Amino acid sequence: MFKIDKKIFTIEYTKGHAKKIISLKESSSKLAFSIAIGFFIGLIIPIGLQTIVLIPLAMALQINTPLSLAATLISNPVTAIPIYYSAFEIGKTLTDIDLPFSRIISIMENPTFEGLLKLSKNGLTAFFVGSAIQAILFSILSYVIFSYLISYYRDKQLVK
Repeated sequence: MFKIDKKIFTIEYTKGHAKKIISLKESSSKLAFSIAIGFFIGLIIPIGLQTIVLIPLAMALQINTPLSLAATLISNPVTAIPIYYSAFEIGKTLTDIDLPFSRIISIMENPTFEGLLKLSKNGLTAFFVGSAIQAILFSILSYVIFSYLISYYRDKQLVK
């Protein structure tokens, strides 16, 4: 049986990993950029394809690949539903696609090729527009936050 180690939910465990990130030799902006790219890929690329896309991108950008891979875990089986649902809703709003849940159910109950094609086209358009907006906003925000935090804690360590 699969057992979760409860120590991963402790502050000491989190602090230990944060110290490892802070002690990496790259600049704070490069580390923050690595995290931002990981978040971007984690939010815009569906689960299962993220690693395939991220590794060549990380190599091309010369960023910290393990850190970027870890950041893609922003989307995982636990967070996928809220992330994908909000992406879909954002996309529906921005594209003015009218796709109420009742219409989705009616097409699924009486599927026709035309209905499924329209549903897929509209649904995918809304999803990818929303995912792009989420990815861009979270990436910019994460870059600013992590760049500041890494610099702050590195400066704090130098003072001690």
